[in-house]
This record gives sequence, C-alpha cells and structure tokens, in this order.
Amino acid sequence: LAQAMDTRISLLSRIGYIPSYKPKNPKPVPKLLESERAWQRLVHNVQDYIASLKAKDKGQVVKPFFIAIVNTS
Repeated sequence: LAQAMDTRISLLSRIGYIPSYKPKNPKPVPKLLESERAWQRLVHNVQDYIASLKAKDKGQVVKPFFIAIVNTS
C-alpha cells in the first residue's frame, strides 16, 4: 500500500477510507486499510461498483465519485 501511495509505511499506520458511492448515514465510519489485502479489496469493490453501474445503465458513463482517505489516529 505504501508503494502504491508513494509514501513511507510509518505514515500509514491508521489510514482509513470512506467511499462516496456507498449509502450515506449521518456519521460515516472509515474502513481501515490495514494490509495489502484490504487495499486489494478496496480496488476490487470499486471495480465491481463500476461494472454493476455499467451493466445497469447499458454501458453508459459512470457518475464521478471519490474515496476520502482519512487518518484515524
């Protein structure tokens, strides 16, 4: 993960993310990126989200979204 984000491992000890495409609740709780597997799961979830939208809208353009990266320490 540190290599993908071009930073040191020590700076990523408590990094989490909040995807903007998930259903909103009053106070979203970030999911932690604790390992390489968590990073791969995030990438896979985004790919699945995009594929499901394209299938539902017959290949049309996916609306822009973002994933907020937050420091939870």
